[in-house]
Amino acid sequence: MAPGAAASAAPNRQATTVVAAHPVVYGLLQALTQGSGIVPGRATPANLPASRHYSYLSGRGAKSFDRVVRNADAVVHLRSIWPDDPLYPQARKHNIRVIEIDAANPVDHGLPGIASTADTNSAADYPWLNPVNMGRMADIIASDIQRLEPGAKDKVEANLATLRQRLIALNAQVESALLDAPNLSVVVLSPRLHSLAGAFNLDVVPVTAQVDWDAQALAALGKVIRDNGVHAVLLHEAASPDVAAAITGAGAKPVIVETDGDDPAAVLEAAGKRLVQALVAGNPG
Repeated sequence: MAPGAAASAAPNRQATTVVAAHPVVYGLLQALTQGSGIVPGRATPANLPASRHYSYLSGRGAKSFDRVVRNADAVVHLRSIWPDDPLYPQARKHNIRVIEIDAANPVDHGLPGIASTADTNSAADYPWLNPVNMGRMADIIASDIQRLEPGAKDKVEANLATLRQRLIALNAQVESALLDAPNLSVVVLSPRLHSLAGAFNLDVVPVTAQVDWDAQALAALGKVIRDNGVHAVLLHEAASPDVAAAITGAGAKPVIVETDGDDPAAVLEAAGKRLVQALVAGNPG
């Protein structure tokens, strides 16, 4: 090699690229790599539901995915809590050298992860709506991408610290505000909101959510709400007219909590604020 060849080649070294598909994972990856020189890649369209990732990556999106992952250094997935996550198996078909990073539980078990039940889709429970779990996911991603690109360590750690400060502040603010709530009893009709309710120690009154609410189920829902003095019923989307009528008729109000967005920490902050509005400010609607 001619003198100076290595030095001249160094600036042309391809940037470290890390690919994600699940919107929450991509959002965390983007926040952690900002300004670091690590390039975050998106494997699927932002608005594509996770349940359709396999069909996209293996079908109509395969060519686009190949361009994204062909020279990627790593992919970040959720297979430990979502066994059907297709990202890593599909990525290997395009790039046998690609490294896997499990954002929910580190492959080397070097950091605390998120509890999961084998062979179940724990990701459907949105565990990242708990600040502790979101912080653990960020820790895992940050740890592995630093090892991939040691030169980015300081910036990644600074980004991680900023994210963790947001989560700590959110937890403190919501817990402090809820001390003024006259009643912390809620009914949760969207399974994904159980993580959020548990994170902030709400008193969840058990109710079996129905796919089709018949008159008997609606009457039972109203009775549970009245008997337990529930003022807020948590949902991630608008209730059907019949369910909404049963809720309001029993003296409670439906509280819609948004659970998706480009910035996972901002989504969680907005969700916490929504709970405070509903339970403290008396403005659930």
